[in-house]
Amino acid sequence: MNKIFFLSICTLILVLSGCSNKTNVTGTVKYADGSPLTIGSVIFENDKEQYFGQLNTEGKFNLGGIKSGDGIPPGSYKVRLAGMEETQDTENDRVIVKHVDDKYTNVATSGLTAEVGKQRTFDFIVEKPEK
Repeated sequence: MNKIFFLSICTLILVLSGCSNKTNVTGTVKYADGSPLTIGSVIFENDKEQYFGQLNTEGKFNLGGIKSGDGIPPGSYKVRLAGMEETQDTENDRVIVKHVDDKYTNVATSGLTAEVGKQRTFDFIVEKPEK
C-alpha cells in the first residue's frame, strides 16, 4: 500500500512539473557604442504566439507571455523591438520619439532571431534611429 501511494505521488509530481515547459529568458539590448536601449520592449514571436519583456534602465529584459518575466516555451523565434515614447514639445504638442531604427520594429526586417532551449540569455546590438 505504501509503495503504491509513493509511486502515485511521484507520478503526480512528474506530471505537474511537466505541465509548464516555460523557460526564463533574459538579455540586454544595447547600441553599438555600448549604451543601453532603456525605452520600450523586446518581443519574441513565432507562428502561434508573442512574448514580451519590458526594457529597464540598464537595457535588460525578462520575457513572458501574460506578464513580463513569466517565461516562454523553447523554440525558434523572430525578434522585434518597440522603442518609442510619447512626449510633449514646448507648445504641448504630442511628439513621438524613436529610440531604435525602424527596421527593428518588424520581424521581417529586424534581422534578430533567437533559438530558445539551452540558450536562455540573448544580447542584441541595435542601431540608433536616424535623426
